[in-house]
Amino acid sequence: MKIPHLIATVNGLDIFERTDVADNHIHCDFDILREGLELAGIQDVPFTRYPVVFDRPIATDRCIEVGAADHVVMWQRPTRAGATPMVLGREADPTNEMLIVVCQDTDNNNKLTIVTAYTGKPGTKEPWDPNFRSEEERKAAEAFWSNHALIPTAEELDQMLADGVITAEEAKAEMERRA
Repeated sequence: MKIPHLIATVNGLDIFERTDVADNHIHCDFDILREGLELAGIQDVPFTRYPVVFDRPIATDRCIEVGAADHVVMWQRPTRAGATPMVLGREADPTNEMLIVVCQDTDNNNKLTIVTAYTGKPGTKEPWDPNFRSEEERKAAEAFWSNHALIPTAEELDQMLADGVITAEEAKAEMERRA
């Protein structure tokens, strides 16, 4: 299988997108991703998380800390193996951070491949993820997601409504609040 080329970094390493999943898990603007890859100093190693800090705000952080007063619903996003906490009625904060996770894809001659990329502070895998390397890592993810949630995009709100996770009134109120 041929992997589509994504970008060549300044140190000469080629980075590719995932093709093994329907959703490539790249959740940021391509120009920001390109700049983040340049800043990260990507190395040719089996698996690495690259937290990147820019000198300016680049986007918003959809993953926020939540509490008992927040309206959090669980929703299984398309192509995901489990439900994700989603929060309604909250604003995303501006961020100058992003996380890029890169691995050597053993199915494709160890080509460097983006596992995920998103703007915001580095988070953890979700508790249902099958790829934990230890019980401690899984417990840390459970602790993180017990008080964090994602702010849904407009497209996700539509799908949450279609899936019956939120009501039409909740979707309308959220969209009016954002307008």
